Amino acid sequence: MISNDIQNEYGKWVVVVPFTTDSIENIEPFEVYVKNTKETGLEYPSKLKFNYPRPVDRERLKEYLGKIDRRIIEQAKQA
Repeated sequence: MISNDIQNEYGKWVVVVPFTTDSIENIEPFEVYVKNTKETGLEYPSKLKFNYPRPVDRERLKEYLGKIDRRIIEQAKQA
């Protein structure tokens, strides 16, 4: 989720950015590489696609998978 904490807690909708494993060797300026670690919860190396943010109803979010570290967040701010 990339929406702010208040929206995440109280809003019906949250804003998310999708992950993909497609073309992982080619990271565009609007994408951020994320390793598959226990902390991220990813099965495969992936990239965040910041050119496709979308609102999602919070009811669709079923389970917590993992989180990204501060370094990734700082890279995301640049994307």
